[in-house]
Amino acid sequence: MVQMEEVLGQALPYWDWTEDGQVPQLWEDVRAPIREGHQSLGGQGSQCPPGDVTAVRRAQGIRINVESLQRATRTAFLKTTFEEFSDQISAPHNELHVSVNCDMRDITTAGYDPVFYLHHAYVDRQFAFWQELQRLRGLDSPRLARHSVALRPFDSRLFNDKQKTLENNLGSDTFDYRANYCYEYDDLTFMGMTPEEFLQENQQPSFSVPSQGSFDTTS
Repeated sequence: MVQMEEVLGQALPYWDWTEDGQVPQLWEDVRAPIREGHQSLGGQGSQCPPGDVTAVRRAQGIRINVESLQRATRTAFLKTTFEEFSDQISAPHNELHVSVNCDMRDITTAGYDPVFYLHHAYVDRQFAFWQELQRLRGLDSPRLARHSVALRPFDSRLFNDKQKTLENNLGSDTFDYRANYCYEYDDLTFMGMTPEEFLQENQQPSFSVPSQGSFDTTS
């Protein structure tokens, strides 16, 4: 996501699908000629439109179950280890991909639908919300062995000329996104609740933790 923002020169918007079940009508006319020759998923009985595979394909009459996504996200935020949070947040993430269907449902084409970026920008915000919950709980978010593996091809100058992601190409670099990637969210809320209010609502203990220092968020 940071790489895309570097290319665009501006921040990506996010789609909070726990509040809004309507697929955002944004960048609808984007065409992707790189997909020339990709096999269409359309056909008899298919919900996906056949034909010009350079256009975004989505199912007709998409239904987003906001309540289901809210429940699954709330369950993820209640988890107090990274492993549990990561496993649980995958449920609403995957459900959204399946609901939008067609391009978004296929891992080989999901990135061709602009809604992919709105979706994943929100998942990133969910991670930031959970990290703040952990800070308030007084719990660390341990870096696992897999977080120390370089994310290819971002670690190679042959494919990546963006210094920010070239220097911060490990999974562990994403934890301190303010310092490493120079961005932050205007607010962190879930269903109108701040992390503090979420802990109170769900009767989870919070601890007095020294406030974090400010970071340069100039992109």
